[in-house]
Amino acid sequence: MGEKGAYKYLYKMLYNRVDLRNCWTAIEPFLIGHLLIRPSISQNIVELILKYMDLVSERLSKEIFKNLEISMNNHLHNESQWLLWSLIKINYDFTVFELEHLYKKCDDDITKIILLSIIYKSGKDSEEKLSSLLKEEIEHLTTFNFESDKWLLLHEWYMNKWQCYKKLEPHYNRNKFFQALKKNKVSFLLI
Repeated sequence: MGEKGAYKYLYKMLYNRVDLRNCWTAIEPFLIGHLLIRPSISQNIVELILKYMDLVSERLSKEIFKNLEISMNNHLHNESQWLLWSLIKINYDFTVFELEHLYKKCDDDITKIILLSIIYKSGKDSEEKLSSLLKEEIEHLTTFNFESDKWLLLHEWYMNKWQCYKKLEPHYNRNKFFQALKKNKVSFLLI
């Protein structure tokens, strides 16, 4: 089934009042498969999952998490970001171990920003393993500036006032672009 066919099928399930309660266990593998091969329709898939949240099995979230790990191992950044977003939307409760494991594995700043948001919103940033990992990251970030490829991570860390964010202040005080972003309260993260 092509992307248009999958989208049409999902659209029918979502908006044509098709009741999937009787066949939900058969639908879950279809949804997982399409989260992986068609990240562009992730919003629709998650909308469908949320519509039937009372039927969603623990297996579904574990399978999405497993696929997130596979995507990260294979440096599939777009897929990783959509899978993370999907887990956030279905209120997946990440463990400290999972967050630490994913963060260490991550080689993409946008995915790191999403993970940082999860870490801080869950209040798990004070957990010893995560706290030391975050301290290492901020120390690493202080060696970069706007001209580096780490500017987005540096900016979001500062704007979100994550752990030790004040160490990044010299970058903001020296750079007119950062000052403009800060003045206009620009953030690239909205979850």
